[in-house]
Amino acid sequence: MPEDKATTLKQQLEREVESTLSRLSPDVTKIFLSDAAQGIRKEIDTKPLFADFEKIIDYFHTSEHLSNAAEAIWGK
Repeated sequence: MPEDKATTLKQQLEREVESTLSRLSPDVTKIFLSDAAQGIRKEIDTKPLFADFEKIIDYFHTSEHLSNAAEAIWGK
């Protein structure tokens, strides 16, 4: 069973990102690619660490969300 609210995973992610950023030029474009799950979006939208990242939803999940919306509007 995953840890409640994925606290350990979030902390590990932040440490990895901070470590990577420390080795990059400050002017590099930073991208956070995700599946748009609400928990992930809330986390990256509220953490200062990710404030200057471009947030992108991956193609597969974007297509899935658009397909669901189209079906909700027009049916199968």
